[in-house]
Amino acid sequence: MDGTKVFLVSLILGIIATLLTGAINTTPGQLLGAKWYGFPAPWFTLRVLAPQYNPMVINYTLFIVDVILWTVVMGLVISGLMNKNSPSQQPSDSRRSRRSR
Repeated sequence: MDGTKVFLVSLILGIIATLLTGAINTTPGQLLGAKWYGFPAPWFTLRVLAPQYNPMVINYTLFIVDVILWTVVMGLVISGLMNKNSPSQQPSDSRRSRRSR
C-alpha cells in the first residue's frame, strides 16, 4: 500500500474514531449544567441547564484536533501492521560466499 492510500485509510478511520468518541462522556466532576463528549478533546457539549438556548454545541476546532490526532494514531497502527506483515529482509549471503572460497 502506498503512502496516499495509507493516509486516506488513516483519515477515514480517524474520522470514524472521532465520531465514536463523541459517545464518551468526559465531563469533569465539578462542571454543572453541561455534559462534555469526545476524547481526548471534548468537542461536543450538551447543555443540561437552559437547554432551550442552543442545547447542543459542537466545537469544530476541537473536532478537527481530534480528527488529526486519531488520524496520526491510525496511521501509526497501519504502518506498524504493514511492517510486521512484510517479509523481513534476509541477511546477505556475503558471509556464505566468503566461507566457500
